[in-house]
Formats: sequence, structure tokens, C-alpha cells
Amino acid sequence: SLNRLDMDYVDLYQIHWPDLNTPHLETMTTLSHLVDLDMVRYTGESNHSASDIEDFMKLSEDHRLHSFVTIQEPYNILQRDIEKDKLKVAVKYGLGLLAYIPLAQGVLTGKYLKTPESGSRSSYYPELIEFSRKNEKVVRDLLEIAKEKDITGSQLAIAWLIKRSEIEKIPIIPLLGVTREAYLDENLAALDVKLSDDDMRRIDEITSCVVK
Repeated sequence: SLNRLDMDYVDLYQIHWPDLNTPHLETMTTLSHLVDLDMVRYTGESNHSASDIEDFMKLSEDHRLHSFVTIQEPYNILQRDIEKDKLKVAVKYGLGLLAYIPLAQGVLTGKYLKTPESGSRSSYYPELIEFSRKNEKVVRDLLEIAKEKDITGSQLAIAWLIKRSEIEKIPIIPLLGVTREAYLDENLAALDVKLSDDDMRRIDEITSCVVK
């Protein structure tokens, strides 16, 4: 794989989704060996249960293996299920959180409150429009906060993740996917947005009634 990619090593190698046919120790031993061979710098997981992550970390400690440094999970203002367990595991072990779908697949931009652009994600995930409609008031209230701060919904969503990182004292890195350079510039501007504790409490109140 490295030869095909014309690379000497991979910076971060993550396992995605549980493999029920392979013992955790075998997985961790193999990943650790790749680090020893200098083919991989760091390893992590994505979409495993909190108990699985705990088991992987304990095995790496017990067997003196290289342990995970990241978890990659869905996390945004509207979808916060990982706060129940996985985020606590990340804090316990000091793992970085790579937050995917940080804009709730575009819902937090407000674009699904009106007719979406042709070719948008909703064209192949029509349930996004339904999710947006169920949570229309929540999204509109969040956009009102953004308007008060003279920022966009996207910038509010990203700034919220950055603030969550400060609160939890672990790296929380939004994984951004854009189709236009202007969207990237808009998202990066969120680095200059500072949310207060009062802002965070207000957001918590607004999102307490999110419909899944």
C-alpha cells in the first residue's frame, strides 16, 4: 500500500468499524508492529464502542504495545451521543477526538431549511431534509446566535467544537469537507470566533430538545 501511495509511512492509521472476527489483542499487536517498523507513526480507532476502546487501551498497556492516540467519531452541536461514554474514555486516556460531520452534514448551515442546491448531500441522503425539518426551531435559534455574533452557522458549529476542546482539555479537531474554496475560507474563519461560557449554556438550552 505504501508503494502504491508513493509514501514511506502513514502519519495516522485508524481502524474503522469493529471486526468481530479478530481478537482485540491481535489487532493491537499488528498495529503496534507497524509502528515499530516505522510504517505508521500513530494509530487510532473509529466507530467502536466505548467498551471496545477501553479494552484496546488496556491491552496496549498490559502488553506494552503502542496505544491509540485518536478516536474518530460523529460529533456536532446536534449529535452529542458520544458525550455519554466515548468522550469520557477519550478524556480518561488523553485521546484526541477527530470529529466528523461537524456541521451535521450541512444541517447546521441552515441550507436545508430551504430548497437545497442541486448536488448537495441531501440528494443522496434525503433523510437530512427530514432531520432538519424536525429540528427547524433548534436550527433557527442557533442561526440567530450566529447572526448576533455576525458569523455563519458553520462558524458557530466549528467554534463550538473548539470551545468543547478547551472545556474537556483534549484535542477536538473538526474534520471538514468542502466543495468550494469559499466554504473552506468561511470555515477557517471560525478560528477567530470566541464563544463564552454563557454562549455555551445558551446553546445547551437550545439543543436540549433535539429530535433524532
